[in-house]
Amino acid sequence: MSLATLSIFTILSASLISATYNDAPTPAPLLPSRPSLLFDNSTDDATWPWHIYQTVPEAHPPVFEILWNGEVLEPGSIALTPVNFAGANATKDTAPLLISSWGDLVWQGPNSDSLSPVQYSNIQFQSLNGADYLTYWNGYVLEGENASIGYGNLIILDKYYESAAVVCPHLGIHVQAGVPHECDIDYNEQYLTPWETLLVTVYNLTRIDVELREWFREGTSPRCADSRD
Repeated sequence: MSLATLSIFTILSASLISATYNDAPTPAPLLPSRPSLLFDNSTDDATWPWHIYQTVPEAHPPVFEILWNGEVLEPGSIALTPVNFAGANATKDTAPLLISSWGDLVWQGPNSDSLSPVQYSNIQFQSLNGADYLTYWNGYVLEGENASIGYGNLIILDKYYESAAVVCPHLGIHVQAGVPHECDIDYNEQYLTPWETLLVTVYNLTRIDVELREWFREGTSPRCADSRD
């Protein structure tokens, strides 16, 4: 059984910086002029069409269609991290993205192949000590027996998109044999609190005697991905 627990870490200083899973430097902000250079280059119905930029060939953000209803839009960028589930090659690459209200790329972080176990998730704007930061998760996403579980770190970027910290806790948790595992943060929640701490979810693989549980069914696996107990 994988038990979900909430963990709190104090954000102290750059001493929390650790090696990331993707050693490529964070790309500079991309500010393409409208209209973007666009190719409908999907070779099948499963992969969404993506942009191609001549000046940044490694960037392949999905094509976004923003529909307006005539109202004035709020200022700012849209933050998202397209991902693939269950082996589906739905997007060309996975990467943390900021896009404009026109659907154009504003900024893209490091990317990985769409079928790579190294993924990105949960990009968001957060505040710490009165300063604004852009944060996102980077690590390994597990499928199958431990579906919807990840082990990774939290990247914290300043207003210049430079690395302010990389939080990579080592808590001595138990994980499934053979699972790539360097940092312990799950990809679902990473919250910088007003008390200068970081609230995250961590999964610890725990063996139990399922025959003592009311929900045990004959023939099921002795390991269950569950967080009810």
